[in-house]
Amino acid sequence: MFESELLTPKETAQYRRCSVRKLDRERAKQRGCLYVRIDGRIFYRRSDVDHFISAHLCGDDYCGSGIPTKPRTAQRGLPRKHANAE
Repeated sequence: MFESELLTPKETAQYRRCSVRKLDRERAKQRGCLYVRIDGRIFYRRSDVDHFISAHLCGDDYCGSGIPTKPRTAQRGLPRKHANAE
């Protein structure tokens, strides 16, 4: 069976496990996956969707672009100082 490189918004939403409406909002805000407009129709390239997902990889030492981040040093449970407090 041939699997197209171009995905419809519905197929992309299923692949990303989100709603089609979320994809619509991301396009309107110029966020989210890159997309292609052909004759007024919206398509997503599978490689762009995969890249978008990889760019949001988070774990112990990774978050965002998959680049290692510094270890977290903040301690939980301690009260924060507020700017309004004297």
